[in-house]
Amino acid sequence: MEAKSLESHVMYPYSYAYGKSSKTLLYESLARCLEKVAAKHNKIAVISEHENVMKTFQELNADANRLAKVMAQKLHIKLGDVVAVMTANCYNFVVIQYACAKIGAILCPINAYYTSQELEMCLKKVNPKLFFIPSKGSDQELSVNKIYDVFVDIKTELPSKLSHVIFLDGNGSSCGPLKNCASHYFSDLVYGEDKICADELNNNVFVDIDADEVCSFFFTSGTTGSPKAAILSHFNLTNNTRFFGERLDFAAGNNVIVCLPVPVFHVFGAVLGTITMATTGVTIVMTGYRYSVESVVHAIIKHKCTHFMGVPAMLIDIMNYIEDNNLQITTLVGVITAATTVPYEVVQRFATLVPTISRIDIVYGATECSPIVTSPLPQTKIEDALDNVGVPLDFVEVKLVDRDTGKIVKIGEKGSNLKRTNERINFY
Repeated sequence: MEAKSLESHVMYPYSYAYGKSSKTLLYESLARCLEKVAAKHNKIAVISEHENVMKTFQELNADANRLAKVMAQKLHIKLGDVVAVMTANCYNFVVIQYACAKIGAILCPINAYYTSQELEMCLKKVNPKLFFIPSKGSDQELSVNKIYDVFVDIKTELPSKLSHVIFLDGNGSSCGPLKNCASHYFSDLVYGEDKICADELNNNVFVDIDADEVCSFFFTSGTTGSPKAAILSHFNLTNNTRFFGERLDFAAGNNVIVCLPVPVFHVFGAVLGTITMATTGVTIVMTGYRYSVESVVHAIIKHKCTHFMGVPAMLIDIMNYIEDNNLQITTLVGVITAATTVPYEVVQRFATLVPTISRIDIVYGATECSPIVTSPLPQTKIEDALDNVGVPLDFVEVKLVDRDTGKIVKIGEKGSNLKRTNERINFY
């Protein structure tokens, strides 16, 4: 019998639901997921349109292996050390993400648009041993942020454990005299003159990662206060993205190519994008350091993207752009969006302009939840998926509670954020 998602259990009349499933949870690390898909499928994993980069799963895995060895042997990064990354979308972010997973380091992406004060707050909270950033002269300075200058402004307040700063691109400028901290240029360190000779590299640096080990710290948006670093394990991330991808009918055997303009320093890009890529074997297309409707549309057309991940406002941008420029999108079949509902009028217009579209899925999640909580089922029609966020993902429990009492409200009653809980209802 094929393992599948089952009809969600709802405890009437309470606003409680549980994602029943005949599938099994996988106890695997993120690194293992990449290694398995690289061994099984010879296909493109990442396309970075603005960098003119196209890498297969095998090439990505090899690049991550080499960086992992350099990090462990030259920079002395080990299990449990925090590696911070402050960059917009680029291929090397994906390499760093999987290199960290291979040696058990904890990846912490930091918002590329942060100010010096915000960056200092994040660094102090996670106390990284290694920090990847663009250098002076990076292309990101023109479109995103002068990240080098932002970092230099706070270098006198560096966290105690920080021992190395790696420049991803630019001219490789030194950060100046940093106490107990060395700076390197990414290409030189991994591929150039400063690299460890091939015969000095060995596989002993790779760690047999317990799936319950921490994989990443992701800073929340800070809606109700300053951003918090959510702790997510390998088990969290691999299972959440696998079940999410299966809801979307993603599979390595399918020719799924996902346009990914959302930033990789948040879970939308760095989990639903770059991790779903490995757990389901799909191709992702990064369109630029910064969102641009022109780059998105042309990437979709050029690379024959089948799916698009973005916020609802981007759909309106895409429609206006293809109308104004008399363009046609003929390969897109699915849209994955979040943050707000999509007006039916927008869907009608989008379906007219992009007649191949068959699914527009509005999903709900939170950084702390790894991140997807609910998503429409595969058989859901577009018109039935626009006023809701679907049903709980496999093995996920959802409830709505009253803010003041902490009690679960009944269906049709207004719920709010949990303030306190003073009772437990037995649903089983």
